[in-house]
Amino acid sequence: MSRSTPRKSSLGYILSPVSPKFPSDIQTAQPRQSPSGFNSPYAPSLPNLPEPILSLIAYQLVLSSRPSALLPLLLSCRAANSALSFSTNPKLYHDLYLATFDSAAIYRRYAWISDALSRQSGGKKRAYDLFGPPKALAEDFKARWRTRGRLREVVNFKSLDGDPNSTRAERLRGSFMPDLWTVWFLVTESDGRNAAFLEDECLFKAWLGIYYDDRIIKDALSPGYPEVSPEDALGMWSALLSGIDLIEHSTPKQLDEKIFMLRPYVFACAKYDISFGPWHHRQLPLCPPGCTCNQHDAELSHGTNTLPYERFGYTWRRAPPHFVPVAYFVFMSLLQLQASNLRAHQAPSHLLNPPLRGIFGSAIVTPSHLHDREWQRNSVCQDPHTSAGLPATSFVGALAGGWKGHFLFYSLEQYRQVVAGDMRAVYTGEFAAQIMEMKLTETVIRVRKGEEGGKGGMASAGFDEMDDEDPDVDGENAEQRRVRMGYGYEVVHPDEEDEEGWTKEILLSGRAKSNWGWARLRGRVRAWDGLVSLCMTYEVSLHPMGRWLWRGYIHTGGYLLGRWRDTFTPAHALGHEGAFGLVRADDVFQGTSRPNTGETQASRVEEDVVMG
Repeated sequence: MSRSTPRKSSLGYILSPVSPKFPSDIQTAQPRQSPSGFNSPYAPSLPNLPEPILSLIAYQLVLSSRPSALLPLLLSCRAANSALSFSTNPKLYHDLYLATFDSAAIYRRYAWISDALSRQSGGKKRAYDLFGPPKALAEDFKARWRTRGRLREVVNFKSLDGDPNSTRAERLRGSFMPDLWTVWFLVTESDGRNAAFLEDECLFKAWLGIYYDDRIIKDALSPGYPEVSPEDALGMWSALLSGIDLIEHSTPKQLDEKIFMLRPYVFACAKYDISFGPWHHRQLPLCPPGCTCNQHDAELSHGTNTLPYERFGYTWRRAPPHFVPVAYFVFMSLLQLQASNLRAHQAPSHLLNPPLRGIFGSAIVTPSHLHDREWQRNSVCQDPHTSAGLPATSFVGALAGGWKGHFLFYSLEQYRQVVAGDMRAVYTGEFAAQIMEMKLTETVIRVRKGEEGGKGGMASAGFDEMDDEDPDVDGENAEQRRVRMGYGYEVVHPDEEDEEGWTKEILLSGRAKSNWGWARLRGRVRAWDGLVSLCMTYEVSLHPMGRWLWRGYIHTGGYLLGRWRDTFTPAHALGHEGAFGLVRADDVFQGTSRPNTGETQASRVEEDVVMG
C-alpha cells in the first residue's frame, strides 16, 4: 500500500500495555536444549531473546514501516509484550523519536529557557532535567503518531468530523486543538524529517484544504465580526511556515472570496490587537514577578491569552502566535495575485505598478533555528503584567538593511465609519495601497534601567520633536545623525556585559520613500517583546503628508508586519490605522537618486482626504 494512502492507525493498541490470550503451547513452550544445556543456536526461541535484542528488532521494524508493524510482535508472547510495551520500555520509543523526528530545536530551546530561568533567579534556580528520563520524548512520539492517525481520518472522509457514521466525531473535535499544537511544533522544529512526516504520513496539505473549507470560510461568513481564535492562528501559521501555498492556483472567484473573508482582520484595526503588550508602554513588564495587583486590568485585556497544552507527559501554558499578522501576509499575497481586485478611487491600474511580484506569494520554508526567536517570545512574553520578556539584544541585526513592501489604507472618513461599527464599510469600502521602501541603520546603546523607550512623545517613538526644516547632509539631517550616534548615550557592542542597573536598547534611523514622497525615519525596538516603533516624517512631497507612527514585529522568515497610525490621536484613543507588510530587499531605492516632481505626481494616487 502506498505511504500516502489513508489507513486506520493501530497506534492505540501498540503504545499501551496489552494482555492478549496467548495459545497454551506458546505460554508453556520451553526453548530447545542442546546436549550441553545451552539454547540451540539453530532454533532460537522468541520468549528467551534478551530484551536488548527484542528492542533492536522492534526498532528496525518500526523504522522500516510504521509503529503499527509492532502489533503482531506485541501479541506474539508475554515476553515480547512485556519487553516492548510503552510503559515498560520507554527507551525504545525515545530512540524511535530521535530516529523519526528532528530534535535539535527541542534541546536548543530547552537549554535557552533553562538559562533564562536561571538568570531570573540570580543563578540560584536550577531547571528540572526534562529530557533526562526517556519518557519525555517517548510521550511525544506517541502523541505525534496519534495526531497522524486523526489527520488521515479527516482526509479519508473529507470532513473535520471524520466518519459521519462513527462515534469518533466528538473525539476528533475534542482533539482538534491538541492536534494543532502538535502540528505547530512539527513545523517550527523541522529540519527536514518533520516536514517529510507531515507530508507523507499526515497528508497535511490535503488536511489543510479541508480545514480551510470547514472552519475558516464558515467562521468568516458568520454574522458580525469574525472571532480571532488560537486554532485559526496555529492553522494559518502552520500552513504558511510549512511551505504550503493554498492560494497559488486559486481561481479569480476564489481570490475574491478570500479577499472578502480577510477584510475585517485587515481594516477593522480597532477590533483586533496585534501586540504582545500595550504598545504605548515604554517598558514592560508593568510589575515585578509575583505581583498580584489588579491595577492594570484595562491594559492587560489582550496580554494574558495563554493556553494549556500537553507535551512530554506534562501540561504547559504558552501564548499562541497572533492571527492578524498572518492575515496581513495572506491578504497582500492575494492582492499580488489579483491586483485588479484593488479598487481604490477608480484607479487600480497603477496602485501596484510595478507590482512586487513574489514578495508575499512565496511560501516560507525555514530551518528550525529561524523559528527560535518566535518560540522564545511566545515563552517569555505571555503576560505584560509580570512576564520577564526577552533579553534586550534579541533583535540585534534583524532590522538593519533594506526593506520593501506595501501599506494599505482607507480614507479617514471611511475609517471613521468602520470604527463606528459600519460592517458594510469593512466589507465593501474602497481602499488603496502604496509601495514602501526603506533603509534602516541600527545603533545599540547602553541606558540605565527605567530609561528605556526615551523621554519624548510616544507618537515620535520616544524622541524629541524634529526640525523638519533641518537640511540633509549625506542623506540624513542633524536629528537622524544624533540617533545614529547614540542620542546622547554610549554606543556599545551588543555582546558587552551590562553592569548592575544598566541595560541596552536598539535605536533605528534611516530613510523611506513611497509615492507620497521621501521620509525620515527614527525608531527603536522595545526590549521586552521586540516591538518595532518607527516615526516616519515626510520631507519631500507635493502635499503635506505629515508624520506617522509605524509599529510591528519581525516574524519568522524575516517579515516585518504591523500597522501605521496617525500621530495626532492620543495613545489611549482609537487612531486612524492601517496594515503594512515589509520584507527584506537589497535593492531599495534603486540607487540613491530622489524621484523628481513629475515622477512623484504621475505615480501618486490623489486622496479624497489629505492624510496627516
